Amino acid sequence: MTRNTHVPIFKRRRTGQTDYSKRKSMIISRSVILSIRISNKHSTFQFIEPKIEGDLVKSSSHSSQITKLDGNARVKVFMDYISLDILQVKKQNLQV
Repeated sequence: MTRNTHVPIFKRRRTGQTDYSKRKSMIISRSVILSIRISNKHSTFQFIEPKIEGDLVKSSSHSSQITKLDGNARVKVFMDYISLDILQVKKQNLQV
């Protein structure tokens, strides 16, 4: 009787979406990760705490929230990122 030695590879590993060795090191380090996603019009910033059961989003900001702080902040893209940093710090101080 022959044994089946085929080991299935996760689809996320096969397509290159997830590096599980990097993810394991992030879970072991217990550090909070800053995730930045930039699209053509907007950007999203998230502070993520990785856990084995699933990631926990501590705080999140969207570039459209800048207009709530200052309506003239959309003048330069660089100023948007600085404003988002300030917004993240304010949110972190409120949640801690």
